[in-house]
Amino acid sequence: MTTPTAGSTISTTRRWLGLADPVPDRGRLAAAAIAALLMLVLTIVGADVPKLGAGGGRLFAVFAVVVGPLVAWLLVLRPWTGVLAWAATMALLNAPRIQWWFGPVQVIGSTVFVGALLAGTWFVWVDRTGSTVGDVRGRWVTAARRSRAGILAIALMVVVVLSLMASPTPGPGIPIILHGAVEPILSAFLVSTLRPSRRQILWLGGAIVVGLGLASLYSILRIGRVATTVDGLEAVRVQLAHFTFYNVGLYGIALAMAIPLAAAGLLSWKAIGLRRSGAIALLGLLAILGLGLYLTFSKSAWLATAFAILLVIAGRFRRRRELGALIVASAIGLSLIIPYPLLLLRAVSVDLPATNPYVELLTKVQGGRLLSWDVGSPEGEVSIGERWKATLAAGRMVIDHPLLGVGPGRFGAEYAGRYADPGATRALGAPHDLLPEVASELGLPAALLLLVALFGAARSAWRAARARAADLRVLGAGYGAALAGFIVVTATFGLDLYREYRVMNSDVILAALVVGACVALGHGLDGSRDLETEPATR
Repeated sequence: MTTPTAGSTISTTRRWLGLADPVPDRGRLAAAAIAALLMLVLTIVGADVPKLGAGGGRLFAVFAVVVGPLVAWLLVLRPWTGVLAWAATMALLNAPRIQWWFGPVQVIGSTVFVGALLAGTWFVWVDRTGSTVGDVRGRWVTAARRSRAGILAIALMVVVVLSLMASPTPGPGIPIILHGAVEPILSAFLVSTLRPSRRQILWLGGAIVVGLGLASLYSILRIGRVATTVDGLEAVRVQLAHFTFYNVGLYGIALAMAIPLAAAGLLSWKAIGLRRSGAIALLGLLAILGLGLYLTFSKSAWLATAFAILLVIAGRFRRRRELGALIVASAIGLSLIIPYPLLLLRAVSVDLPATNPYVELLTKVQGGRLLSWDVGSPEGEVSIGERWKATLAAGRMVIDHPLLGVGPGRFGAEYAGRYADPGATRALGAPHDLLPEVASELGLPAALLLLVALFGAARSAWRAARARAADLRVLGAGYGAALAGFIVVTATFGLDLYREYRVMNSDVILAALVVGACVALGHGLDGSRDLETEPATR
């Protein structure tokens, strides 16, 4: 057994930090140092520690001070390693609520990280082409124009910026466009531009699962101190992910993407090269994520995750008997999430008593949230009825403002004004449906471009899931199901892109990473490169 020497330790550290041979040029080192220093200053000056409480605030602030600059450094010098570190720590880096205002522009942590990733990807292109930075500029623009992902990214950013410029109140819309549109669009495009290998894409899924697992563990332990019964946990559910995702619904969106990735890896742990100990660890992470999902008491997150997991299982078992058994098992399992037997019986004027075993089981599982499935109840009217009215109002806004919408972030003001529903009892700030919201606020072209982007990413994942290579099939199934989970949860819960008081946009950034990974899988299938040729730590 050999003992590591100080020299080997230093060499390993230098290689991990991107300082090993070939030594980065001065421009790249300067860019990495600027990104790290900017993140350090932003964290120290912009962190809102008092809102976290004395103990937790200091813990998260120290974590952000140490990890944030390191992530920014890696994103420039070792872009893919930086992406992995970012994905694994994103939720915990949310907690200090780092922000800095420059007039109407709000800078948050992801602003620096996306800028660092942009710089890192730029230098990767310099290395690949062996050209000067000036030469790469023209080649990058040309490549972006020629690729479908590049065209979509450019078109989407142009449309959303035009919507902002046409808005009657553009100032409040700047943070929404920056953090809710530009940053995720850039993130997805840059991840696909890096052309990651199969192993790199696998590690990205692992980083997302580990990051959400850590955030879930913290949130579960914290809320467990407040309540222990189902009704008590349901009553305080809004506190579940308050620090890591600000909103329990946004946390549910993230879980709807992470859990399918974990499930796909666990079902095919041998195909992706996991050892038995790794599979056990993954099972533990999946259990933590599942408990976190349950504690959201979010119908949309439950439904989206169940649908995504079914897609993963259906891809794993394709025989008719297996699919038949899956359908039956799914119908039984979904009855605990969506009480469709009760709804069907009520449609024919049959009500089961509270003492019915099925009703008692549902009450134990869902607590007071069970009533929110009944549109005729006060809870259901708010949870379902009010959102449907807001979605219809979004349609009316699209009819009147089809090209550029009413302006980013202006749905709430318009819904409270000329588009108010006479029967509405809640002044909702969003229609709680992603595509209608994008169409109403940013215009119909933006919604159509977004739909095309999601469809293209889903198609790439579908093709990967049908490939010959076993590990590629796992990646296609996992990322495709994660994307499906995002689409379902944002169609049933909604996604308000971004609001300045949140000071975090991890939900849309995680979705962007998933979309970028799906597109990258498609690159390999198109034969433009071998998905195995690049090292996983680059």
